[in-house]
Amino acid sequence: MEGSVLFVYEKGRAGKYVRDHLSTFSGYLQTDAYTAYDSMPANEGVTMVGCWAHVRRKFADALVVEQEQASYFVEQIQRLYAIERFCRTEGLSADARLDARAQAKPILAGIKTRMLDLAPTLTPKNALSIAIHYTLKQWDELLVYTTNGILEIDNNLVENSIRPIALGRKNYLLQATTKQLSALPSSTPSWLPAKPARSTPWPTWQTCSTNCPQEPSTISTICYPGTGNPITPWNNCTRCSW
Repeated sequence: MEGSVLFVYEKGRAGKYVRDHLSTFSGYLQTDAYTAYDSMPANEGVTMVGCWAHVRRKFADALVVEQEQASYFVEQIQRLYAIERFCRTEGLSADARLDARAQAKPILAGIKTRMLDLAPTLTPKNALSIAIHYTLKQWDELLVYTTNGILEIDNNLVENSIRPIALGRKNYLLQATTKQLSALPSSTPSWLPAKPARSTPWPTWQTCSTNCPQEPSTISTICYPGTGNPITPWNNCTRCSW
C-alpha cells in the first residue's frame, strides 16, 4: 500500500537478516551504503538506489578539516536538492520530474570528476577522503534516481518514519528480552501510516483501549487490533483475543 511503513525487529544488523526478509523482494531498494545490503542475493528484479542525504552528511563532516574542498561538494549537492524542491513545489508528475532531473546530470558529472581528481591527493583517514570513497563506492546506485521519476533522491522518508523509535531508544534499553522488543513494530504502524494519509491514529488507540480487557492500572498493555500483540513493548498481553 502506497505510503505504508513496515518495521521489523531483529537481534542484529547482519546481512543474514537482510537476506531472510528480502530474498523474494523485487523492485527498487533504497539504502545507505551499509555493508549488510552487499549480501543481497543476486536478483535481477532488485535495483539498488543510493541516498544522497547520507552522502551530503559525509561531506558536511569534512568541512571541519577541508573546508575549501568539501564546500564545493556540499554546494553541488545543494544544487541537486534545489531541483528536487522545484519538482515538489510545482507538483510535477513522475514523467515531468524525470525530465527536470536532466539538469542534474552535468552537476553529477562535475562531482565525480572532482572526486577522482582529489582522491589520490588525500590520506586514507582524511574526512574528505572518507566522504569521497563512500560516494564513489556506490556511485552507480546514486545515479539511479535520475532514471525514474517515481524515485526519491534520498531515503529521508524512511528515516523520518523511524525517528519516533530512535528518540525512544533509551527507554527501550529497559527491555529484558528480544520477544518484548519484537512487540515494538506491532505498535508503531498504528500511527505512522496515518501520517502520510493525513488521518489520525486516535480511533485505533481508542478501540484498543476499549476492547482490551485489562485493568485500568495496566492500560499500557493495550493491544494492536486483531493480533493480540501489545501496543507497548514492555508487557505481553495474554488476555486480548478480540
